[in-house]
Amino acid sequence: MLPAGGRTTPDMVHWYEHLKYLILPAAVLGITQTASVMRYARSSMLESMNKDYVKTARSKGLPEWKVNLVHGFRVSMMPVVVLLGLRVPFLISSAVVIENVFQWPGIGPVFKEAVAGSNYPLVMMIALIMVIMVLVMSLVLDILTRVLDPRVKFN
Repeated sequence: MLPAGGRTTPDMVHWYEHLKYLILPAAVLGITQTASVMRYARSSMLESMNKDYVKTARSKGLPEWKVNLVHGFRVSMMPVVVLLGLRVPFLISSAVVIENVFQWPGIGPVFKEAVAGSNYPLVMMIALIMVIMVLVMSLVLDILTRVLDPRVKFN
């Protein structure tokens, strides 16, 4: 049902025909991180729901969905977003391995061939690209932190 390798065939013309090739690699990348992030999000949400401002919002008569979404969820997502941002380097390095395992054309096989062939300029360029991706994600993480928590100020 799901192909273990490859990505496309020449007769595929519609975007939805490519989805079956995405399921296994996406599942491998996603499932490895899901359990710990869900557990962390749950404990963060439970902790934020016991804060005084949540109890105050309930006592004012706000609907429960609004208390949960605005007062609980937004505050509890701040540590989860930071946790996800810190896992981006792991996902990038894992994607290199996943491309090799599932025979996807991408930076993974090129990196493997460059290391095997002692092509040091290419190895350094790929490493530079990976570092730039991590730095960009760090910048996005800082911006999301500012959006989620108005107490955080940029200097």
